[in-house]
Amino acid sequence: MASIAGIETGARPGGVVTSRERVTMAKTPAADSIAAELTVPERLLLFCLASDTDWQKASVTHATAQHIMVRGLIEREAASQFKLTDQGRAVLAALLTKG
Repeated sequence: MASIAGIETGARPGGVVTSRERVTMAKTPAADSIAAELTVPERLLLFCLASDTDWQKASVTHATAQHIMVRGLIEREAASQFKLTDQGRAVLAALLTKG
């Protein structure tokens, strides 16, 4: 076993992973918690994409679209067109049911 500063890492020299080492994945935040954190322009972008409305005419900036894309709520469909991801649809549904 390799160790770093006296801490056993669970990997053997050469990068071989032992069965004791477990990989933990970060949990995806719930749609409700994501919806609660969205700004007005971010919410507007989701509504525009869901209703096939020109989000640029609604004064949503490219920076907002890029931020929402990084968060995984939208994805690029064509050159400058975006579409909702499954997570984006779940967040939009949470916004609509929250009322």
